[in-house]
Amino acid sequence: DGKPMASIARVSASINLFSLVSGKIDIGTAQLFGTKVTLYKQTAESAPNYQFVIDAFTSEQKEQSTPINLRIGSFIIRHADINYDIKSEKIRPNTIDANHIHLHDCGMNIALRSFSKDSLNISVRRLQASELNSGLSLHDTHFKLIANSKQARLTDFSISLPHSHASIDSLNVDFQHFKNDSTFTLRSTPLTGTIVLKDLASIEKKLDSFNTPFHFSFSVIGNEKTIAVPDINVYSGKNITFKANMDILRPINKELKEIH
Repeated sequence: DGKPMASIARVSASINLFSLVSGKIDIGTAQLFGTKVTLYKQTAESAPNYQFVIDAFTSEQKEQSTPINLRIGSFIIRHADINYDIKSEKIRPNTIDANHIHLHDCGMNIALRSFSKDSLNISVRRLQASELNSGLSLHDTHFKLIANSKQARLTDFSISLPHSHASIDSLNVDFQHFKNDSTFTLRSTPLTGTIVLKDLASIEKKLDSFNTPFHFSFSVIGNEKTIAVPDINVYSGKNITFKANMDILRPINKELKEIH
């Protein structure tokens, strides 16, 4: 449309040229500072202003069948603003709205140790952003994820909101391709943290007046037949204590799934 879609104040990267000879993309460091991205659609049915980018990559993938083998030692983004709007849709202030997403001052530090057709090894050292329309703010989030075609392991996960925090040491899943008749096993260490419901006011406005911190802990274990969440503990000081157990039967079968 003749309007700016993306701009970057400063970009730098170091690439191992010798790895290209063997079909690998090895980027030592990549840095983006002052990135501004404006994405939009006139209506929900119309093509987005970035459609030409999708078309270009789709054509390239059809012409080239070389599998991806990518490594990035350190990928850093600072002070990024990303806006997405469906212009025909009404803006709903102070709430999360998929039609209008305005991310401000986004920052991340990622190490992508491997990325190929059947393998992923990524370490997110820092992730933060503020969503201006809803007021939701994400602070100091980090995790490590190693996955292949048969298993996935999430470790050192931590997420922080202005007054809330949750963390888990590890979550392990062994699986086959997910279908209604798939088999898998799931096990986690306890997820622990503190939540202040006011931080979730962007989801439900009535929560804005709840400033009491609630502490919680629970873990999960199970398979394709049953996922158990034993020993759910929620408490706030000495006045409120909640204990429960939960079972999810046939979790990946939408027609038969039950929760007790």
